[in-house]
Amino acid sequence: MKKDKNRKPIWANVGAILSAASATVDGYEGLFNQKRPKFEINDINKRILTSFEKKRWISSFDIDKDDTNYYRAYGRRTHIEKPEFLD
Repeated sequence: MKKDKNRKPIWANVGAILSAASATVDGYEGLFNQKRPKFEINDINKRILTSFEKKRWISSFDIDKDDTNYYRAYGRRTHIEKPEFLD
């Protein structure tokens, strides 16, 4: 398969979204260490978490039962490689 030199890596878009949302990378990084961080409910976080769930990088996320202003995300139990943009 020939690589397109003008094509951005998949992480370029996610990294830009994280920066634009002023999200704490620590929270997203925690998902790759089997943690269950909270994220403010907003469209950006919903898109990111939905994408992570579809790619099976996290097991799930839902509105936090103790604080309905936040999502609670659940990292996978099995080890997966952390994306480069979180380094």
